Amino acid sequence: MAFVVRRPKDRWEIREAVSTDSGPRSRTLATFSVLTRETLELARERATTDFDDTHTVGSASRAGAPVQLRRADQLARELLREIAEGERPSVALTQELQAALPDRSHRPEGATWVGSSLEARGETVADLLSAANAFPGEWKPGPLEMPLLRAR
Repeated sequence: MAFVVRRPKDRWEIREAVSTDSGPRSRTLATFSVLTRETLELARERATTDFDDTHTVGSASRAGAPVQLRRADQLARELLREIAEGERPSVALTQELQAALPDRSHRPEGATWVGSSLEARGETVADLLSAANAFPGEWKPGPLEMPLLRAR
């Protein structure tokens, strides 16, 4: 099964583990800076074992590698990031986008996060955890006391 590892200088590798007479070995199927469809196709061609695109993309995401499988997705991320920062497309382009997108009732609540870097997301999580630690009081478990039940 293929997996993704980080290399120096913001490079990544899709590798596969194979069993040999000398023991397990790992070999590079493709090297990339941003995972694309073309990179997946190249790795699939070079693989000697079963190659699963979904598993490989998941491995890349877990490793923190940038994934750009569709140009439309990348452009949409950039647009949502700009909107979250207060920039708006022109009225004419806004109307064209609304006409092109089928569900006009949806308001992008997660637009702020779509284009955010992993570092920015991590900082926000750390801030939330710090805020949670600021709540007063500590719960100390003791013996449970049950109310008495009285018969009528």
